[in-house]
Amino acid sequence: MNVEKAKERLQQEHLQLSADFKHLSEGKSEADRKIKMYENQLQEANSRLHDDEAQVADLQTVKTKLQKELEATLAGLEEMESRFDNSERQKHSFESQLAETQV
Repeated sequence: MNVEKAKERLQQEHLQLSADFKHLSEGKSEADRKIKMYENQLQEANSRLHDDEAQVADLQTVKTKLQKELEATLAGLEEMESRFDNSERQKHSFESQLAETQV
């Protein structure tokens, strides 16, 4: 009888272990599926990040170029303002001289 009980107990343990194995196997399959999905999402995110970084670098280049152009334009504007101011002073000086000669 002890052998029969031991055999029955072992069969029940075998059934329980088989059920546990099946459950763990299904859990592993689900975990593997999720891992693959997350790896794909990470790869896509890294690809978008790389694209965004390249775009930022391009925009930085354009920004630097435009800043240099702006600086050159401002320098030209300052020079033109200075020349205009000089012209205005000369004009007033000539007008004064003209007024003096007409008196």
